[in-house]
Amino acid sequence: MQNTKMLGKRESMSKLELYNIYAGYEESKPVLKDISFFVEKGEFIVLLGTSGCGKTTILNLIAGMIPISAGELYIDGVKSNDTPPRKRNIAMVFQNYALYPTMTAYENIAFPLQNAHYKKRISTRLSRASPLN
Repeated sequence: MQNTKMLGKRESMSKLELYNIYAGYEESKPVLKDISFFVEKGEFIVLLGTSGCGKTTILNLIAGMIPISAGELYIDGVKSNDTPPRKRNIAMVFQNYALYPTMTAYENIAFPLQNAHYKKRISTRLSRASPLN
């Protein structure tokens, strides 16, 4: 791991670490410039900013949907710059999320689990009980 201008060297690994990240859709126009932050295991963070400031780009970069132009991304202490999205075990929820209107809430939550081949264990992962009971 390298030192960063902003954060310096860390003694212990975080759940998520970004070091001097640069990313862009065109080489001449970086979208993210020198982004560094840590998210500790169990910590809850929020990305807040004006439209177009790079919030979604940061999330897509962490999830592996767009490539990192420069810098380092660590997930659970493992450098993950080139790890394919399907192997990152990352999920995100956006403000305007999409649900399948033809499915119940339970079915919407179970759907990605079914696609990940958790069919036999879905009922143990999800409770059909309503929080209003």
